[in-house]
Amino acid sequence: MTQQLELLSSTDADRTVILTAILTAARTNGGVVSANDYREAIRGRVHPKHVGLVTKELIRRKILHVRDMAVRSNDEIGGNRGRLIDTYRCDLPALTALIAEGER
Repeated sequence: MTQQLELLSSTDADRTVILTAILTAARTNGGVVSANDYREAIRGRVHPKHVGLVTKELIRRKILHVRDMAVRSNDEIGGNRGRLIDTYRCDLPALTALIAEGER
């Protein structure tokens, strides 16, 4: 039971770090973001599989919208350099509200 609680709090902490990094990158890039834009801000701070889970959640909630334009990954450490990755249009007010909701 204790391990489950630790995992849950760890997952919540990872989620907050990821959401904040995406929001910061999206604000910097006029509302457009890809993993290239926030990867370094989260590397070593979150479990890698949580990034995909959070991204899928944001797409499902219509906070991230996949764009028609893909970019090449610059992720050398993860071994994905050169692979095409999605770019997203971010609903900045909705993401800001989601983060604030989680902080309550």
